[in-house]
Amino acid sequence: DAAGHLNIGAGAAGSMLGGLGGIIIGFGAGFIVIYGGSLLPGGPQVIIALLLGAAIAAGLTLASIVFEPWLMWLHGYRRPARHELPALHPLADRVGEAMGLSGLPPILIDDDMRAPAAWAYTRHIVVSKRLLELPSEELGGILAHELHHWRTGDYVATIFVSMCALPTALSMVI
Repeated sequence: DAAGHLNIGAGAAGSMLGGLGGIIIGFGAGFIVIYGGSLLPGGPQVIIALLLGAAIAAGLTLASIVFEPWLMWLHGYRRPARHELPALHPLADRVGEAMGLSGLPPILIDDDMRAPAAWAYTRHIVVSKRLLELPSEELGGILAHELHHWRTGDYVATIFVSMCALPTALSMVI
C-alpha cells in the first residue's frame, strides 16, 4: 500500500508466482536449447543441480520481494517530507497517467546519495534528494524511466539472475 506495508493479495501473489514460474521455465528451456547436448555426459546430477539452483534462486527472489519494505527501511529510505510532495507527487501522477498506469508504487527518498539518481525496486521507486532539485521536465523523464522499469518488473529479473550467480560470487569471497 502507499505506506509500503506488506499488502500482497491472492492476485498479486499469483502474479509473482506466475512470473517466477515463467522465469524458471524460460531459463530452463533456453538453457536446454543452448547447452542441452553438453548436459548428457554429466548425467542426471547436473540437471538436478541446475534445477535445484533455479528453485533456490526463485525462493530467494520471492523472499526479496516479500521483505522489500523492510529492505527499504534498512537502507534508510524515507517517505517524502511535506515540503517535497508538491514537486514529486503531482508530477508522478501525471507521468503515471500518461503511461496508462492504474496505480503508482510508493516513492521514497534517499538522503545519502549525493548525485541526482533514481532506481526502481519491485514495489517501490527511490529517488535521491538531489533529484528533486532538477527541473520538472527532467524529473518527469526520470520518473517515466523508473516507472517503466517498475511496470515491466525488471528488478525481479535482476534479483533472479543475482541469486543464480550468488554461489559463484560467494566462492570468490570465501
